[in-house]
Amino acid sequence: MVTKKLLSFLIAPVILLAFTTKPDHANFSGDWKLNEGKSDLGQFAPYAPRVIKVTQVADSIIIAKTAPSMNGDDFTMTETLSYDGKETKTTIFGTSTRSASAKWSDD
Repeated sequence: MVTKKLLSFLIAPVILLAFTTKPDHANFSGDWKLNEGKSDLGQFAPYAPRVIKVTQVADSIIIAKTAPSMNGDDFTMTETLSYDGKETKTTIFGTSTRSASAKWSDD
């Protein structure tokens, strides 16, 4: 009788703790190619990224976008966003910059 009570006393916390772990975050790593036949990019179509490569690591995400430049060569813009919500400035073209940030939501 004491053994059954002791066993149930030890098993109950294990079962409860098994359901309280945080779920894994989505992994966005991969390579994507633009499907021009299914895309309507308007006037910016000639300069839209043709390939996007995403590398996700434990504390940040690295996004590399390859698009045609004004002279016809390919141009790759790479930005690294940490998951702490801090803004990162990236040079887009010449002196033009953009700010972006990333942070995991609770859900």
